[in-house]
Amino acid sequence: MSNTTATSRRFGLTLGPALLGIGALLWWRAQHRSALAVVVAGAVLLLCAVLAPRVLAPVERAWMALGHAMGRIMTPLVFSVLWWAAFVPIGICRRTLSRSPLARRADAPTYWVPRPPVAPELARAAMERQF
Repeated sequence: MSNTTATSRRFGLTLGPALLGIGALLWWRAQHRSALAVVVAGAVLLLCAVLAPRVLAPVERAWMALGHAMGRIMTPLVFSVLWWAAFVPIGICRRTLSRSPLARRADAPTYWVPRPPVAPELARAAMERQF
């Protein structure tokens, strides 16, 4: 079995039952025409996956191309919404309610943080296994 056949079979065996489930949900919600169309599509995908998976190769390629196109549109959109919903309000609150963590005193002679001296043996031992 070639890689294309295995991929097409997996595509049909994944999407077919998913469409059957969506069709059952639509039938339960009393949308019988839509349910029938979705169930027929799911059954055809499932039968093709079992009997003739090579037939599904162009369908899978088209499905994946659609998925990539949607990803190129949706990813920037979703991340922009996340940025504006999460980071921007936090930044505004930080700027209005507290001082900037990067702000330094202009009259400070140095920004060095003094540390207590460490014995050379302890320093060497601490550097041997850093992680």
